[in-house]
Amino acid sequence: MINSGVSAQTGYVRFEVNVPGTFYVVPDNDFHQSRLITSGDSVSVPTGEHTITMISHYFDDIFRDVFVEEGKTTLVKEQISTFRIDHNSSWKYLMNETNVIIQTDDESVIYIDDQEVGLSQASLLLNPGTYKLRIEHPDEGSLKDKIEIGYAEGLSYARYNVNPIKFNPAMKILPGAGYLINGQNQRAIGTYLVLAGLGFSWYSTTQKYNDAKSEYDFYGDYITVSKQHLTNLKRNRDLSRLGFFGFYLLTTIDSFRKPKNGYPGKKVDFDLSANSVSSITYPEVTFTYRFTN
Repeated sequence: MINSGVSAQTGYVRFEVNVPGTFYVVPDNDFHQSRLITSGDSVSVPTGEHTITMISHYFDDIFRDVFVEEGKTTLVKEQISTFRIDHNSSWKYLMNETNVIIQTDDESVIYIDDQEVGLSQASLLLNPGTYKLRIEHPDEGSLKDKIEIGYAEGLSYARYNVNPIKFNPAMKILPGAGYLINGQNQRAIGTYLVLAGLGFSWYSTTQKYNDAKSEYDFYGDYITVSKQHLTNLKRNRDLSRLGFFGFYLLTTIDSFRKPKNGYPGKKVDFDLSANSVSSITYPEVTFTYRFTN
């Protein structure tokens, strides 16, 4: 944690960065302990090893490992020769204190790692990492998912316990259609591939059986086709047909169930702004740093 006071076991980190205006320093990937400083400022830091991230409107996020000794100052110096417009920066998310937006049903309670964070919607600033998401509806049950957020990323997440898409339920009897409506695209693709394979097997074995039966009916047993071979082909044909309709029925019934991670909805666009002292920025290149006591 970075702080402005002095404790029994702290040192200092001094930042010299040739960037106009202010920039953030984030200790150990903890956005909630960030400090907004200017070049030349020093901050007190507990002794030991730390990862410090520097975040500015003008350059990509910079990550530096520092070792802080008690009562001593470590210098972190960055010489940036050029800047860029499309920089990969967390600046606007820190400025607006939001990098995750969650939308769900009006009555659903949102939990992140089992901590309640909102009702029907939540705008959050989460540290980089992976989180367990749970959304509870008083009547429609719950949905569970995992969300992941990193530096310079914004996540818009929209999932519902009640399907927000209005559709004719009869559409779900079409092969794979229910999965597509539920947003389960991978299951829909898997359904089509399996049904195509079973359908081809059914057609192929039916053709072989019909040809073999014609020969058997004309020539009789053990001349060109044995009765056992004919029986095997008939069994394979029937198994393929049974597998096709059985798999279709299974996937259709399954598509009527609510997906574990809920129903998809329209994601909310981020509407973030970050003040800048200049509307003109240019690409950035090299960084250098050194530590001194």
